[in-house]
Amino acid sequence: MKTKPINVAILVVVVILLGIFFYYKLVQPQGEPEPSTPASNSPAAQEIESGKQNGEGMWLLFRSATCPPCREMKKIYDRLEPEYKGKVRFISVDVDDRENAGLAKEYGITYIPATFIIDSNGELSYQEIGLMPEEDLRAELDKVVKP
Repeated sequence: MKTKPINVAILVVVVILLGIFFYYKLVQPQGEPEPSTPASNSPAAQEIESGKQNGEGMWLLFRSATCPPCREMKKIYDRLEPEYKGKVRFISVDVDDRENAGLAKEYGITYIPATFIIDSNGELSYQEIGLMPEEDLRAELDKVVKP
C-alpha cells in the first residue's frame, strides 16, 4: 500500500497545529504578568500608580519607535503635553522596552498606537487604537483636566 504525499502533508500540518495549541493552552503561563517583568516595576507603571494616588487625569500612549502611526501620535503627544502640563499627566509607554511588557499585558495591548485616558478617580475615561485627530484628543483630555 502506497501513501499519497498529500495525506502525509495533511497529517504533518495537523500534528504541528495540535502541538501549537497544546503549547499555548498548557505550557505558556496565562493571566498575571511574568515575574521577571511585573507591571509595578516599570517606571511607566510607577508613574501611573503615582498619578492615580494623586488623583490626576492621565494620557497613556502605548507606542513603538518603529511604528509609523505611533511616531505620528508621539508628535501630537509632544505638541499637547506643554499645553496640559499640571492638568493631565502624560505617560508614554514604549512597548518595545522589556520593562513595559507586564504593563502592556495588563492593559491588553495587541495593537499600537493605543491611547488610554484615565480620569482623576483612576477610571478609564477613553480608549482608542490607532492614529487619532488632535482635536478629538483635546476633547477627551479636557474631560479629565484637573480643576
